[in-house]
Amino acid sequence: MSEQNNWQLPSDFDVMNAENSTCDCGYAFFDTVVTLKKVPSSISPTGEEAVVPVPVFKCSSCGKINEEYYK
Repeated sequence: MSEQNNWQLPSDFDVMNAENSTCDCGYAFFDTVVTLKKVPSSISPTGEEAVVPVPVFKCSSCGKINEEYYK
């Protein structure tokens, strides 16, 4: 697991009071969509090519997927 995903919020942090993330268009609501990533057989645990679903967020207003969130 990457270091980026190995963290926790402090127990006294109220996420409902956190600043909203917005799209470039200014909208603050997003839909969850799925992209499919191919895993080559050379690194797959089964030795066969695999497809892994990865959830991403798409702006509910303009449809943009902000690639910056998925680096």
